[in-house]
Parts: sequence; structure tokens; C-alpha cells
Amino acid sequence: MKQLMPNFFVVGAPKAGTTSLYGYLRLHPDVYLPDTKELHYFSHQELLEHDKGPGDKSALQDICRSMYEYKSHYRSNKVYKSVGDISPSYLFYHGAAAEISAICPSAKIIIMLRNPAEKAYSQYCHLVRSGREVLTFRDGLESEGDRVRAKWNDMWHYVSGSRYLEAVNKYLDVFGRNNVKIVYFEEFTTNTSEVMRDICDFLEIGSTYDLGTGHVHNKGMGAMRFGKVVKMVTENRLLRVILTKMPTGIESMVKNAIKPLVFKSKDTIEPSIRNEIIEALREEIMLVEKVVGRKSYWI
Repeated sequence: MKQLMPNFFVVGAPKAGTTSLYGYLRLHPDVYLPDTKELHYFSHQELLEHDKGPGDKSALQDICRSMYEYKSHYRSNKVYKSVGDISPSYLFYHGAAAEISAICPSAKIIIMLRNPAEKAYSQYCHLVRSGREVLTFRDGLESEGDRVRAKWNDMWHYVSGSRYLEAVNKYLDVFGRNNVKIVYFEEFTTNTSEVMRDICDFLEIGSTYDLGTGHVHNKGMGAMRFGKVVKMVTENRLLRVILTKMPTGIESMVKNAIKPLVFKSKDTIEPSIRNEIIEALREEIMLVEKVVGRKSYWI
């Protein structure tokens, strides 16, 4: 059994397509990704210091807390050209950039960004779906400052977690522009095959393989239909382990088949709230576009 170490990192953002990217890259013969998608090793200290929100401790129970544990996810009988770590918290807790560089100085970095308002609302729906968020979206936004000060996890940082500029600049400073690829979620979902070819070229692996890009791996849904009983099932640790042992495509198909039975359809964000978030972040969005070098069409 050979010891591998990552040479590329998908550092976030959460709710910006990282699960689908994980599913597609897992089908590439030259790519190794652990069975556990999100290890969060390089941000684990920050995560464990921000675990005071409802369900935060439970959500963090499987993250890697030591290099020994981290390395245990990277053992294989085969040598791969690209070995990855996909952990969305690395963008929000962007101090991880220096930690990653200290261990993997030549790593390539992929950053996936999403319309800040849509991302914020998707985070909210994620927490509603898990039974952790009980407020309306507007009330959740108004409570964000108190939650941040109380050290709730970054998933509760709806607007502050959708400010990308400082984190993007940090990764560019640490790894250099040639080693950082920035992908807009909206491009990824509308031109998936083309974006995946670009990502494969960036990772210097073959771009002609069928990576199942017609399949969405993590369809967003709304609140649970049947309350606490379903919550007990969906959060069952044994069930999660069984699902992660399935081949990636099968696991995703099972999850997507079950979701409509368990969850209601996801509502769309109220236009007035969407506009408020975008206006609050307008200047930052324009600066992000300047750094990325192309329009996002979020404003």
C-alpha cells in the first residue's frame, strides 16, 4: 500500500458545486480522491473553535484532527497523477492556505464561487433541511451577527460567508495565479462538460474521459416532509458509512432517488432579499470580477 499526498485542493466555496465536481473527478482514472469527500484537516482547528451552533458538533464529528488520520485517507496500491482534497471550509477559513502550502507547496488550487445571494440562501436551505435552522431566511440574516459572535459554524454565516475577495486573494498570493483556477458555479452548471475539460487541463490529466457530467450529484431540496423521524434516519451514522462505501455514481443516484420522498421542493429566494444581499456586496463582487478577470453576471 503506497502513501499518497494531495497535489490539488478544491477549497470551496460551499454550496457551489464541489460535490458534483467530486463525483465527476472520482470517475477519472488518473485521479485519486478519498471515499470521504470533505476531510477539513487544514481548517480543523478553526472549525472546532466555531462549533457553538445547533448541530455544529455533530456535523464536525468526522473531520480529520491529526496528520496521521489525514494520511490514512491517502493510501492506495496504485500511483495517481492527481491526488485531491475537496474541503469547502478551506475558503472561508483561508488561513488554511498557508497550512496547505507548508505541506504541499506545489499544489494546484481550484476555487468555485457562486452568486453570493444564491449561495447564502442555499446554505440556509441546507440547515433547514437538516432541522437545525428554525428561523425564516430574513430572520436568519438579521441574527447572523449574533451567531458569528457566538462562534457558530461557518454554514450559519450566510452573508459574511459569501464575501470572497480576501480568501481569493490569499490563495493567489500563496500559490500564484498559474496554480489557482477559479470557476463560477453558474458556468459549471450550464457548461459542465466544457468546464470539466478546462479543469482536467488545469490538473494536467486527460480531458477526453466520460465523467458523467450529465448527472447532478447533490440536488438542492427544501425542508423535511416528516420531521424528526426522518431526521433520525438521514443523520444515522451507519447509513452514511454505507452510502460512502457505494461507487460514487450509485451513491448519488440512491440519494437523489430518496430526496424527493424525504424533502419538499426547494423554494426560491425572495427577489427583495436577493437584491438586498447583492447590493450590500456589490462593490466586493466587482472587485472579485476584477481579480478573476471575467464577469460573473451576479449584478
